[in-house]
Amino acid sequence: MTMNKSFYYRWVMKFVFIIALFFSIIGCESNNKKTYTGKILSFESKLDTSYILIGDQLHYKIILIQPKSAKLAIPVFKDKLTDKIEILGAQFDTISLNDSLIKISHDYLITSFDSGIHEIPAIAIRLNLFGTSDSLYSPSDLLHVNVPPTKIDKIHDIKSVMSIPIGWNEILPYILYIGGGLVLLTIIILIILFASKKKNVIKIFEKSKDPAHVIAIRELEKLKESKLWQQGNIKEYYSRLTDIVRIYIEGRFGTLAMEQTSEEICTEMILNKTIDEKLISKLRKFLYEADMVKFAKAQPLPDENENAWLTANDFVKETKPNDVIEIEAKTNKV
Repeated sequence: MTMNKSFYYRWVMKFVFIIALFFSIIGCESNNKKTYTGKILSFESKLDTSYILIGDQLHYKIILIQPKSAKLAIPVFKDKLTDKIEILGAQFDTISLNDSLIKISHDYLITSFDSGIHEIPAIAIRLNLFGTSDSLYSPSDLLHVNVPPTKIDKIHDIKSVMSIPIGWNEILPYILYIGGGLVLLTIIILIILFASKKKNVIKIFEKSKDPAHVIAIRELEKLKESKLWQQGNIKEYYSRLTDIVRIYIEGRFGTLAMEQTSEEICTEMILNKTIDEKLISKLRKFLYEADMVKFAKAQPLPDENENAWLTANDFVKETKPNDVIEIEAKTNKV
């Protein structure tokens, strides 16, 4: 009789555990997936793998599916994901799923040089949709970073103290310090020169009383005539090109484009509602490729350099005020 009671007791406890597990899974899924009047909004993040060796690379993906009318955006990470996890590169993409939904994805290439278990905290976004205020959370992740195994073939005796004459090993650090100082000084000089050029571009826009699109087109023509990329100054070419576009966006749409990331600028353009989605997609690709040149030392092909200028020029011309476009159309007809 006692055996039968313990047998039934174990089966009841297993049943209760399965039911609790089922509802916990449902609760986790509902925390990052919401439905509003038939429109689904979901938010998730995931790692390629949870176990790596020190210095190995993997991808961390953040995916948001949202109605086009929803005013929210995924947080953008720059140099580090956490104190222990570094970002080597990033790729952003926005895809239209249907007439009402879009899919925004952030793909980060990450690594870590600190062994241990590192937590990637849950990411939260606040949304206000159809009069409903709510929050979505991506699941937190754990990244296990292990040290490569070492193998000791043989233990040797402790050697006696040896006198070693002064050689290059002792002189080399001083040479490196001096060389490093010269390199650092060169970098500081280059930064000062770059900052002064950037200020000159901004001053040109500030002093002129012409409309933003007139100034932008004029500066684009000057940049084209300077033939920077043809002379090998690729990074300076893309820096000046993106500065012209960012300052134009500030003057035309009243945003703080010079202080925003590329993805934040594109999100502002999506919320504007007056700009064609294809044009925003071209702008996103242009800004991403420019970031890769400026920060990842990418080397684009000659036709890609020309297409970057054409994309910037088309964006300015196609987003001019409507009254200017109408006047130009009438002038062309005459």
